[in-house]
Amino acid sequence: MFYHVRITSKSNRSQSEVKLDLSEDQLRDRFLSPYESGEPIIVGGKTILADDIKQISITRTEVDSSKILPTVKAERAASPVIAAMISNKWYVANKGEDVIDELIQGPPGYKKSTCATGAIELEPTGS
Repeated sequence: MFYHVRITSKSNRSQSEVKLDLSEDQLRDRFLSPYESGEPIIVGGKTILADDIKQISITRTEVDSSKILPTVKAERAASPVIAAMISNKWYVANKGEDVIDELIQGPPGYKKSTCATGAIELEPTGS
């Protein structure tokens, strides 16, 4: 299986960052773990802070992007809608099965440890 990620930031909503053809391990290490812990995500050489994420999309395909790209190009060429600002990579990532709800169940940082921020109560000892 191949995973494809699109991240739209609040500070640059006009252009999503896209990463194609990730293995499940790469997806977990580079995107899911940082998202769940509220840490920055680095994609395409850009650092996206957790509080700047507007939307994250994850799709899964059985074939890699090179097999999907010819279909995307043909569909775009035949379409009367001109979307020059949107990359072919974005459309490739849009072709897969949407698996975001299976993988993410909350906002950025939803699995962050509460131990680091919570106070520890100690019971008084008898003297």
